[in-house]
Amino acid sequence: MANDRLPEPGEAVVGLKLAADTARRLLDGAQLLAAGQHYGPARSLAVLAFEESVKARTLAHMADPGEDGVIFSEDVLKKIIFSGHVERHDTGFYQQMVSQYPAALFAALAGLKVEADDVKAVAEWSALKDSANADKMAGFYTDFYPSTSKWRAPAEVSQAEFEMTYKLAKEFQDATEGTIKNFG
Repeated sequence: MANDRLPEPGEAVVGLKLAADTARRLLDGAQLLAAGQHYGPARSLAVLAFEESVKARTLAHMADPGEDGVIFSEDVLKKIIFSGHVERHDTGFYQQMVSQYPAALFAALAGLKVEADDVKAVAEWSALKDSANADKMAGFYTDFYPSTSKWRAPAEVSQAEFEMTYKLAKEFQDATEGTIKNFG
């Protein structure tokens, strides 16, 4: 699919609602899989939900650029909207820092002391940003890791690994739903 143009503001509003609904459904599916102790695919769905939620927030930005005060280039917007999973993870991390942890972000940028709870939250979000793509794949595929001479299968993903990813994806989606309420 050639993506030579971004959605117009009205199209972005339609898309943000669809992406947020998809994210919520992916989270629901993750819960169903986790209930059956299928934590690998459940974690993968939670990462996919995070990606869709980032898309929804970015579309909200496109529908109302003054909403979040963030400026994206057209090329970056195209990657986030149409294809860039790693770009979505990075963007989601910064969207979350700006919207949910602004004091910690400011303190870190200014070289000031960051509260311990905020340090923990930022570390959790940073870990998700850095590992989201690999975590998503680990829940769907069996892979060999030459550096360790070991295989890893989706069944090896633990409940704790799923729960951490799910918690962050749900937190992000809940904040996204709060943001998009402005669009009726």
